[in-house]
Amino acid sequence: YGLAGSGKSAIANTIAKTVEDDNAFDLSCFFCKRDDPNLSKPTQLISTLASVIARYYASYRAALIEVLCSKGRGLPTAGVDELFMMLLGDLLPKTTQPPRTHVVIIDALDECGPPKGQDTLARCLLTLSKAAPWIKVFVTSRGEQLITNVFRADAVCRRVNINEEGQTGSDIRRYISSKLTALNLSPPPDAVNTLVTQAAGLFIWCSTLFKYLERSDSPTYDLNRF
Repeated sequence: YGLAGSGKSAIANTIAKTVEDDNAFDLSCFFCKRDDPNLSKPTQLISTLASVIARYYASYRAALIEVLCSKGRGLPTAGVDELFMMLLGDLLPKTTQPPRTHVVIIDALDECGPPKGQDTLARCLLTLSKAAPWIKVFVTSRGEQLITNVFRADAVCRRVNINEEGQTGSDIRRYISSKLTALNLSPPPDAVNTLVTQAAGLFIWCSTLFKYLERSDSPTYDLNRF
């Protein structure tokens, strides 16, 4: 968790790509987005996870179909926690142990649903992480109190405040150096130091800068202006 623009989504995307390329894991992802109705509903998140997990495991799929056939009419009116238990919480512990670990990635949890109900969704995801030993859950979010309190109260959950990580500056330096190389730009070291300082730990600042330079007719001149 951390401030907006600090690189949380970049990390989530990197982990998702790494897991996707590794045949030792299965993967479910949901990238929340506040201004997209399909990506900001907690019930949509839960049903999407259930749908993706069902594609991988026959025993879970059979149990899910049974629930949908018997309780399907009640799903549209079910609350977040009730829907979660019907589709995931009650079924996953009974699922046959699969051969591979299943990684669930939820990005920008703070952009999913109204703020007052986000602690409910956070508790559902915490329950999901303990539903079966073969499930691992990775969540990113801004440091909203309702969300962080849920994970802080759990002794097993590992929490990382990205803005307090001492490595952020060196990560930004590596990012800036790689982007400069891609643009065939070679500013002096003190110029790179200036850019790292100006970024102030925000990857989005760096990303915006290089998007601007990539479209520039004179990137060297524009870079020197910074």
